[in-house]
This record gives sequence, structure tokens and C-alpha cells, in this order.
Amino acid sequence: MAIMNTDGFRLYAGENVSSHATFELAKEAAQKYMPSEKYLRIEILVEIAPGDADWWAFEYGKNEWVPS
Repeated sequence: MAIMNTDGFRLYAGENVSSHATFELAKEAAQKYMPSEKYLRIEILVEIAPGDADWWAFEYGKNEWVPS
């Protein structure tokens, strides 16, 4: 039997992957990878409104999360 993951946000930081309960928690977890400027993306696994972005990436040049 497979174990269901109830976390709705997945952080990809280079080769590291982690799951989080909220978008804010995923962004907080990403901060530890920022000094090394790893490629950071957050995948939203929960239902969102049509047209909303389900992937976000951190742009170091702008120092912000943007739809990806």
C-alpha cells in the first residue's frame, strides 16, 4: 500500500526534493539553498484556480519568486 503525501507544495533545490504543507513553508525551506544559488522551483500540488501558475521559480537577479 502506498503512503499518501498530504503536503501540497514540493520544493526542488538542485537535486534535493522536499514536500511542504504551504507555499510559505516551501519558500522558507528554499532559503537555505539561496547562498549557493541552486536552481529553485516550487510545484503546487493542490487544486488552484484556472489560469494560476502551478510552478514557481526563484529569480536571483530579481530576488523574487516568479511564475514558471
